[in-house]
Amino acid sequence: MLEKNVGETPLECMDRFRAENPEYDASVKMTYAGRLDPIASGVLIALAGEKLFLKDEFLTLPKTYHCSAILGVATDTYDILGILNVFPKREFAEADVMPALKTFVGTWKQAYPPYSSKTVDGKQLHSIARAGELEGVELPKKRVTVEEIFDVAFATISRSEIVADIVSIIKKINGDFRQEEIIASWEAFAQENPDERLDIVHFSVSVSGGTYIRGIVDDLGKKLGSGACIWRLHRSQVGKYTLE
Repeated sequence: MLEKNVGETPLECMDRFRAENPEYDASVKMTYAGRLDPIASGVLIALAGEKLFLKDEFLTLPKTYHCSAILGVATDTYDILGILNVFPKREFAEADVMPALKTFVGTWKQAYPPYSSKTVDGKQLHSIARAGELEGVELPKKRVTVEEIFDVAFATISRSEIVADIVSIIKKINGDFRQEEIIASWEAFAQENPDERLDIVHFSVSVSGGTYIRGIVDDLGKKLGSGACIWRLHRSQVGKYTLE
């Protein structure tokens, strides 16, 4: 079990592990079971040797996450590593958000996010989305279970403060994730009204394997009519495995 840092891809996390543990050099085959997006951190199950054949079993394990979501903005990736869509300013209250969150508890069919590795007609969705060819594509769905949403809390933060943090996160990410374009969109958002307070909802959630938390957050924004995207995401548990 590895701890993935914010800004790393799962492969970069495993490369860091190999560098710190020479016995797991390039001759040892390794893989991970359960992807974490670059902005996310936490428990990453890594498999080596004969354990590689158990990958499917680990993928189905339930997971627990701690999430911080921004209300009032949405992105095409459903998290901060995406292009912004800003909604008209509105005030949020616990009485608005709590009932909407509770609707996700249970078993239901979740659409795969456009920016995901799910394939449609032989192409990965994120490739279709990057090419601007999503129109007319029906996003496939899968059955997921949300066992519990708990430890819900609310806060506010200024545009300037949150964008400074977002930019620092995005600058940690290597590879081609449209970083320059995304940073420019966030910085323009901050400059429009740097002191405006944004509503943040923090919550923990226990889900079945394969559930997209950013999909839940995007759907939450749609239910509220305000937009929402993930700011920070930490996976604290996979099955019985925790960082401790």
